[in-house]
Amino acid sequence: MRHSTVSELSRQLNISRPNMTPLLDKLVKYDLVSRKTGETDRRVVEVEITPQGDELVQELGKRMALQIKEKLSNLSEADLMRMNKCLDELKCILLKVDHPAE
Repeated sequence: MRHSTVSELSRQLNISRPNMTPLLDKLVKYDLVSRKTGETDRRVVEVEITPQGDELVQELGKRMALQIKEKLSNLSEADLMRMNKCLDELKCILLKVDHPAE
């Protein structure tokens, strides 16, 4: 199972910790995630995706991939190649943002 602390999720999603609480409450209510106290530090709350949550993520991923595939099917081969080049360039730029040259 995948798990993170509330603080980690808050940082990754750019959502304040206080705003995370009601969001996590809803996810727990629908049995998509579970909360547990950290083993080494009881102040730390760990959030773990449940099998139902993992299943939902997988299903949503499949749906999104299908929608993207349908939309891209309207593009010409030349447009797809241009888009691929642009995405490669964007990837290079984003890698520089994450790992600036020293």
